[in-house]
Amino acid sequence: MEQSTFDGRADAVRHFNRFYTVLLNMLGDKYLRSLFSVTEARVIYELARHGPLTAPGLRALLGIEPAFASRILRRLARLGLAERLPPGGEREVVRLTQEGLEVFKRLDQRSTESVASLLVRLTKEEQETLLLCMRDIESLPGSPETGKRRIAVRTHGPGDPGWAAGRHGRLFFRELGWDEGHEAAVAARMAGFLRRRDPARERFLVAELEGRPAGCAMLSKRSGSEAVLELLPVEPGARRLGIGRRLVDEAVAFARPAGYRRVSLSVSHQLAAARQLFGKAGFKKTRREHVRDLGRYLAMERWELGL
Repeated sequence: MEQSTFDGRADAVRHFNRFYTVLLNMLGDKYLRSLFSVTEARVIYELARHGPLTAPGLRALLGIEPAFASRILRRLARLGLAERLPPGGEREVVRLTQEGLEVFKRLDQRSTESVASLLVRLTKEEQETLLLCMRDIESLPGSPETGKRRIAVRTHGPGDPGWAAGRHGRLFFRELGWDEGHEAAVAARMAGFLRRRDPARERFLVAELEGRPAGCAMLSKRSGSEAVLELLPVEPGARRLGIGRRLVDEAVAFARPAGYRRVSLSVSHQLAAARQLFGKAGFKKTRREHVRDLGRYLAMERWELGL
């Protein structure tokens, strides 16, 4: 990567850090208008969360220099919030006093209220998108949270088709500019599927991330030997986690014992990531044509997978 490109991205990250710090009102000498600096508040938080810690263990957890950590611990001790046990011992640990625990509870409550005051300004949908994006950051390579995100795939239940049609419409409008005609066509297709669905040979799958819908897929019967896979939106904050591939694999795994010999799908040439996903899953492109599909005239590609 060229240095100029790296500098631009680094500046963007630093800008976000400044924005977020100001947003949470943590700038200045004190944290959330308390008596403590941001680092002092972190020390209080980690001692409350982890219990007694050695001084080296606390420094490693926070990533701060020994001299800086010692100054903070001395101040907290003077305030009666922390103590060393046993004093001067070889295996000395630091812990919060009862008064320190009470201070932690007040800071923790104030922090919760500060964040809640921001969330209340957002719609429920915006809140869910924010949380998914935050979890996406936590899952980046090198993060201690990588691999901890809970993903599950299930069959649909009440409300899922409506959610899927709405999210499909919003995402494709936002990302590709497709109008409400697309959403209407998706809703009509789902309604027809639900009315005539053969549970033994057709399935609507929903992927959940941390218990919330994050993607879906519909497998329907085109003929006795061919199934059609369609409607595969994945939430932006849930991408790059393997959810799309998981949905495709689950649908194909269902199609095999259901007696199909082939699974086909149509995908717009605009959806490069989806086409790449299908190729990795073993699908082969068989043709490309201009058709009216989902309310629009599109250059569509047909992909097939033999079972």
